[in-house]
Amino acid sequence: MLDTLTFLLEKLFLLAHFRVSSLLPPPRRERAGRSEEPPPTRLLQRGDLLEVPRTLFTHFGIYLGEGRVAHLIPDVLPLLGAHPKRVHEMVTNTRLVLGVLSKHATVRVDSVEDFAYGAAMLLNAMDRAVGRCALPQEEVAARAEKLVGPVSYSLLWNNCEHFVTYTRYGTAQSLQTDKGCREAVIWMAVHHTQKKALEVFAREVAPAGTGMAPGLTGIVGGRPRVSPVLKPFFFMHPKSELKVEVHVDGQEAESIQEAEPHTSEQEVPPPSAQEEPDAELPSGPHSFRLEELAFTRSGDKGDSANIGVIARHPLFFPYLKKHLTSSVVEDYFSHLITPGTKDAVTRYTLPGINGLNFVLQSSLGGGGVASLRSDPQGKAYGQMLLDLKLRNLPDLKSL
Repeated sequence: MLDTLTFLLEKLFLLAHFRVSSLLPPPRRERAGRSEEPPPTRLLQRGDLLEVPRTLFTHFGIYLGEGRVAHLIPDVLPLLGAHPKRVHEMVTNTRLVLGVLSKHATVRVDSVEDFAYGAAMLLNAMDRAVGRCALPQEEVAARAEKLVGPVSYSLLWNNCEHFVTYTRYGTAQSLQTDKGCREAVIWMAVHHTQKKALEVFAREVAPAGTGMAPGLTGIVGGRPRVSPVLKPFFFMHPKSELKVEVHVDGQEAESIQEAEPHTSEQEVPPPSAQEEPDAELPSGPHSFRLEELAFTRSGDKGDSANIGVIARHPLFFPYLKKHLTSSVVEDYFSHLITPGTKDAVTRYTLPGINGLNFVLQSSLGGGGVASLRSDPQGKAYGQMLLDLKLRNLPDLKSL
């Protein structure tokens, strides 16, 4: 039963929090816009702990000297007996996901450049968070080198953070998963073309409340009922071609038909989504969660959601404009946006209220009653965005 619970928790945590991009290089378009460079290898010492921030997670490695980094990453190719040359190539999206699902990983050695892949890299930042003294640098590197090779993988109990904390501090620990997995709520939604198939599922899922994994507290809402999925389709139609009639007691009392605008000047132009160039702003070593700098509110229109962001102080607004771009928000919500959506996120600037408005196209799984998601109207998107960490900022709290 413990294995069953572990399996369910890991898959739930993977689906709810784990982003493949958290261990993969950022997209090329983001790399081109970055000004940060990995620390020169001459500044690194053998046994240093390196961190590469990703969207929701952070990837970790141990510096071995001569521009080499040891790090643990899920990978299925070694399990399949692939040629060593192929295994040594950069781990792809597919390899990583299959490695997570098959619980197989590799402690491998890559160059600093391949490990960071253009992202900003932190040096020994975990020393302050762990609260334990690091082992001697040479011992740290030797412990990491001893573990190089295939290992079992667990998102909860044996990931890249466990690897570096064991080698540097002597005890395996993951601050990221420790914070995120104390309690879990699972949302199950099933879609099928045949009603009878869903009725079978509705009957069989009820015993899960008493006979599934230990620790399950119950099923909210009782036995589920099968219901049709309705999906609205929206389109534009000229008002001048529509006639509204008001009937009272079977008699037409009034009719209204809107006239077409006489000139194009009567039509209100759409707001501009043009990204204004950001002024030169100082950078710094500080990181802030968006919640520390702004308020948010979100909602829906059909299958699209919008998130309003308002700076807590006017002095924060220029930094939000610079760091909270449409590409950053699109990457953060990429697990919810329909793949292949062109220009999925548009940002509108509202300088009068020191705010930004983001429109996320095709991000609600159909939206409204057509969506099988737990949040079909995107009401929680604003709260989700508040967890985004903005890095390389000066001490904004002192402004």
